[in-house]
Amino acid sequence: AMEIWRAQIEIGLSLFVFLSIYAFINWNNEKNERTNWLVISAIFAGLAMATKYIGFVALASILILLTLHIKNSKEIGKNSKTRKLFIPIYFILISFIIESPWLIKNYIIKSNPVYPYFTNIFTATKFEGDKADILRGDIAHSQTSSIKDWLLLPWNMTMKSRTENPLNGPIFLFFFPLIGLFLFLKDSNGIFKNLLLFFIIYYLLWSFFSNLARFLMPALAVMSIVIAYVFTRSPINIRKFLPLFFILITLLNVSNTLVRLITLNGWRVVFGLISREDYLSS
Repeated sequence: AMEIWRAQIEIGLSLFVFLSIYAFINWNNEKNERTNWLVISAIFAGLAMATKYIGFVALASILILLTLHIKNSKEIGKNSKTRKLFIPIYFILISFIIESPWLIKNYIIKSNPVYPYFTNIFTATKFEGDKADILRGDIAHSQTSSIKDWLLLPWNMTMKSRTENPLNGPIFLFFFPLIGLFLFLKDSNGIFKNLLLFFIIYYLLWSFFSNLARFLMPALAVMSIVIAYVFTRSPINIRKFLPLFFILITLLNVSNTLVRLITLNGWRVVFGLISREDYLSS
């Protein structure tokens, strides 16, 4: 929630990813081999990729979960190897069919289906200027140049991020270790285990790309459910601390808003201390 105000299309991306993993979980818990929910999951995965290319990370994460399910499922295990191979291919095919109108549009307009990426391959249209510099900056926002940096990524993102949108406050750092409590909880139908696996896989894949916090939003939405499960089912009574967490989050949001209100000086325009033109030109 603390990244929503600065997020761009990632809000819509998070919705499609969440719906995709929700449909996958429903399919995963069906006792038969009906593919209705799997088709729905693939459709939303395709919409996620059509929304933003980083949606491919969500598709890859769900495909890994799908492969693990096929490998461990007794029902699917009775089928031939061809049938097992067909299921993930079927999922990928549906996803890319859903995304294809956007790829075709890019190719018609820019002669590059994945514009503005891979311009060294699709050389018909160049991508230069200020927008190109912004894109290169986003790609360059990686803080995992070494194993140490990768292990310290949650800390570095929060406390000394080199990006323009760090994770505000210690909330993420506090909740992140709580995931470990999940190992001591019962999860009879495997729903929360799959949600946790999705977050871990997405986080690992994301950590090797641009480490912008808003690109992690889809996984954070899923992780929030796991954290809620830990809060409600943990043998340690941590629910009594919820009012304290609420107050802390509220104070962090208010303090962050006040800092930006003061430093951006927009209030000076509101109270007539400076003209709108002078403010925008400064």
